[in-house]
Amino acid sequence: SKSPIPTILPTQHFWVVSAPAERPGHLGCQLWVARKIPISHSLSVRVLQSHIIVTHSDPRRLLVTVRTKHLHANISVFHAPVPGSHDHPSPQYSDFWTESGILHSTKFRRTDSSIDITLVDANTDIAPLHNHSGSFQAPPHSTTSNIIHDHLRNADMFVPQTYPNIHQGPHHTWFPLRANQRPHRIDHIFLSRSTPYTSIRSFIPPQIDPSLKRTDHLPTAICFSIPIKFSHTPPRPRINRASCSGCSQISNS
Repeated sequence: SKSPIPTILPTQHFWVVSAPAERPGHLGCQLWVARKIPISHSLSVRVLQSHIIVTHSDPRRLLVTVRTKHLHANISVFHAPVPGSHDHPSPQYSDFWTESGILHSTKFRRTDSSIDITLVDANTDIAPLHNHSGSFQAPPHSTTSNIIHDHLRNADMFVPQTYPNIHQGPHHTWFPLRANQRPHRIDHIFLSRSTPYTSIRSFIPPQIDPSLKRTDHLPTAICFSIPIKFSHTPPRPRINRASCSGCSQISNS
């Protein structure tokens, strides 16, 4: 992101929601919300700018609620610091996840019909945790995994791409530029455990707009379906200055 302030800008096909950059081109997060894809196969309702509420933004975090009459989605975009050693991560790494958990619990209004989605470059893979993270291609347990486990437990979320019955195909999302390093799965999507999914699958998209792709990262994608629930008319949204079928995707750019 290059914007010094939170913004919601339209493109032909998306609402581009941006958190401020630390300096031009350094950090900052974005969420791209489709403008022309209906939120349901049976409804012609599309997401308007008035449905998008930015509840928090800083150079490493963007928290957004998308709320229509038929959909209530709480979406977080996180870019965690590099932890350093996985067994002895930096205090900044632990503090990042502690602060992110507090923001997730205080900045979102959660209801029986809402869904929580987190798109995160965690700069680490995640070891297994019962009911939250599976064993598919999982790394050994480490302190960094324990830190993320605490976040998953507190937010009551799980990591679909770590389950072999959900993920399809290759799983690595980061490829080193140096020959002596190994590829890793460090980009993740978390989903709320309480949501009644009727279908869900995780994959690494084989094709993506080259302008969004970096040479060291590949995107992670989740496609899911959930039942439509009708809610009251949402309040008038605002930006705090400081499908339904869905397909969620995280890409580092």
